[in-house]
Amino acid sequence: MLERFETSAEKAFFLCLCATVVLGVVVAVASVRTQIGVASPGFVVWQNLIVPAIGAIGPSPEAAIAQGGGGRSALLVVLRLA
Repeated sequence: MLERFETSAEKAFFLCLCATVVLGVVVAVASVRTQIGVASPGFVVWQNLIVPAIGAIGPSPEAAIAQGGGGRSALLVVLRLA
């Protein structure tokens, strides 16, 4: 396959490009393997069709609003409509 390239610089560039692609695939697979079995942020549907968000618990603007009561009334309205 390397015979298609005329200069050694083209061959070296092609080999570096191939090595970069292989390295990218290896890194991607290794990254995915570390996430198997670990909880990740997302959504779940309860039996009563309510969809609560699942994520890390920590300080966020949404959490601050909910603790202050601003988000609580909207949540109750959604729960009462369901």
